[in-house]
Amino acid sequence: MNRLLVVSLSLSLVANVAKAQTPPAPAVTINSISPSTGPTIGGIDVTIHGTNLQPHIECIAPCPTTVTFGDAKVEPYRVSDTELTVKAPSHAAATVDVSVDVPGTGTATAPHAFIFSDASPAMWEPVLIPVYIDSTTPGANGSLWRTSLWIQNGGTQYLQIAQWTCSLPPGACAAPFPSSMTLAPGQSVHNLPPSIYASFPEPGRIIYLNRTTANDAIMNLRVVDDSGIVVDGGTEVPVVRERNLLTNPTTLVNVPLLNTRLLLRVYDISSFNTQFHVTVFGQGETAPANPLAETTLTTVAFDSGDFHVTPAYAEYPIVVNLGPILLAKDAAVRVAITPLTPGSRYWAFVSATNNTTNHVTLVTPQ
Repeated sequence: MNRLLVVSLSLSLVANVAKAQTPPAPAVTINSISPSTGPTIGGIDVTIHGTNLQPHIECIAPCPTTVTFGDAKVEPYRVSDTELTVKAPSHAAATVDVSVDVPGTGTATAPHAFIFSDASPAMWEPVLIPVYIDSTTPGANGSLWRTSLWIQNGGTQYLQIAQWTCSLPPGACAAPFPSSMTLAPGQSVHNLPPSIYASFPEPGRIIYLNRTTANDAIMNLRVVDDSGIVVDGGTEVPVVRERNLLTNPTTLVNVPLLNTRLLLRVYDISSFNTQFHVTVFGQGETAPANPLAETTLTTVAFDSGDFHVTPAYAEYPIVVNLGPILLAKDAAVRVAITPLTPGSRYWAFVSATNNTTNHVTLVTPQ
């Protein structure tokens, strides 16, 4: 047989064997897009959660992941296998498909997944402020609770914050709505105007930041027990940006048990009631045993409308049978939370309040 033909056949056979042994590229998927609406001028941060969003091939020339909104293509400025963030492009008012193209892996498309609009709600990013208390509120064991919220404009442009001066129900405020206040570059504001929906247990608040400068907002929230202020400066509570809201099940691990009272708080920025299934397990290194406790929670919406100021809210005092648990200093439980209502955008945490000192330890989603 011709030697050249033999070599050619051998190389072909090697190539075919290598091809057969090469595993297929993992599929690109899009699980969620947040926010799902934005202004036609673009420029806002959009976060896409999914799988296999990062290239896993070596390129001679740059070959980044790209995202296409309708007919406008952009590159993410932050990317991992499960999350990427882009600046939305400018686009005519429309509802568009969103596609993610990962070189060497593939493309995924979410149909009708993003709305470009100049309507007022699209111009504002909702931000969840959990545990916001308008004034000092008495609690267990002589505690006196209050919150301290600071917002600073860390950018070079003016920052608008809504809803601000109007404390009436949506639709009852004078135009333009929402009413807002403006922070100059470097300026700060301490705490929010009172809300007519304030109650105890306090369900928190929602504020709205103008999307064009929303990332310039620097925020810090603390809950403080004034009865022990000389020995405890309070506990920082995360301020939850829209992109950090949850849509899938989450688990809170290492919730401390020793000498604490435990309270699960669940917030949903929807303007309607939503349901969640909650299961409490012992914290251990082996597979979970039978639940120590479980329940179904309904978050109750206090107000509605495009600019509602109070999240839907539910709470669950966690009480478990401590018989199976060795109550040592590291004794803990974990709490699994599963959303049951389609369209739910939520956040949750457990507060573990020490029965002796009233110090609060938070366990939040990771």
